[in-house]
Amino acid sequence: MKNVLNIIYYLLLLLLVTSNSFSQELVITGSVIDEEEFPIPYVNIIALNKEVGTFSDESGKFELFLRDFSNSDIIEFSCLGYEKKQISVNDLKKENIKISLVTAVEKLSEVVLNSKKLKTYVKGKTRIKTTDMIRFSSSFKESVWNEPGHEIGRKFSLGTKKISYLKEFNFFIKKNTFQYSILEINIYNIKDNKPYKNINSSSIIVTIDDKFTGWKTVNLSDFDIHVKEDIIITVEYIKAVPTCYDQSGNCGLFFPYIYPTISTPPMYTKKGIKDEWHMKRGESITMTLTYQR
Repeated sequence: MKNVLNIIYYLLLLLLVTSNSFSQELVITGSVIDEEEFPIPYVNIIALNKEVGTFSDESGKFELFLRDFSNSDIIEFSCLGYEKKQISVNDLKKENIKISLVTAVEKLSEVVLNSKKLKTYVKGKTRIKTTDMIRFSSSFKESVWNEPGHEIGRKFSLGTKKISYLKEFNFFIKKNTFQYSILEINIYNIKDNKPYKNINSSSIIVTIDDKFTGWKTVNLSDFDIHVKEDIIITVEYIKAVPTCYDQSGNCGLFFPYIYPTISTPPMYTKKGIKDEWHMKRGESITMTLTYQR
């Protein structure tokens, strides 16, 4: 009988220790810098194999909240223009740790530009008088929106015969409950009819102030983006103020939603870094791309 009680005692103790190990919480704080120790803003920071992540702020600083973690879990730091870095949780437990990212060196093909022969084209949807809207960046649920990678966008069919020089991207905000928000523009090439890799070699950050509504113009000329293929352009949510987790359904940015639409390249959505891309044929949002060729 005594042996049975001892076995039960040790089993309960083991269960308690295991339960505590899986319920522990950790806050990792620090900053992300480049080789010259300048801060890198809006770095994507995610815990691999977990649906949790964050971004560094304008000063490169970050806070990452972890639950049910182990010391061997891997945290990945990534930003356009820099090589990815993966570090274990155990190596990130120091307070205010500094993460240094190395500039990614990519060899680009030389393009000779003859501006006199170029013509300007505009593709996309300009329709804004729609009764339907699609909600984006609605941070009404903290457990869901504590993860990078919420994106929405559409395909632009540019063809593969001539080089296209991207000049301007426009998207329309029909309703906006955020006092201030930060977005990122991603330009992808396409594989298996889905976004594949970023074409832009550096981050294209857009700030939205004072509950702005209307056309938002993003100048692409300075980024020297030229393509010879169809592309997908998306808007990615980074952060917003106020977060308004308690206003389900009414909080966020709202884009004009067009459905059904015939012979229009599909719309794409993604709900987080772990989510798959969802292609939606016959649906579109109000976005335009100006390019020259």
